[in-house]
Amino acid sequence: SQKDTTALQFENVFVSQLSTVSTAPGRIEVESECGDRSLLALLNGTLPAWIQSLVPNPANGIVTMHILSGEKGNVSISLVDQLGIVKLRTAISLDKGTNSRPLNISSLSGGSYQLILSQDNAMLSLQKLVVVRYSAADLSISFFLSFHP
Repeated sequence: SQKDTTALQFENVFVSQLSTVSTAPGRIEVESECGDRSLLALLNGTLPAWIQSLVPNPANGIVTMHILSGEKGNVSISLVDQLGIVKLRTAISLDKGTNSRPLNISSLSGGSYQLILSQDNAMLSLQKLVVVRYSAADLSISFFLSFHP
């Protein structure tokens, strides 16, 4: 079996008085009576799937989602705007391991969105996605500057 050398960086992670923490070489275990279950699952190595990256980001047409899954199964992808309104929702099937799936965002307005990966109504992972839209004037100026230094 291949050794997992994935580096995790956590900032501002606190353990409450109701939590217990134990560590062993290569493992951090956190148990709590409250808090984000997806963070607990990630720290305990039991999170079934998570978003590794969105490429490109910012994007304006098709974005490729790279999702790591610990098991084969179905998940839901939702794109939520800054007001909390779901703008896009789709179901996808994942194989165990790394999965790459395209997502067409061409119908969305420019702005910041949260891409949420969930399974059985439980959030597993989220990533910020920035959608950009260029006006004809923006493209004309860019074209002009590229040919007239």
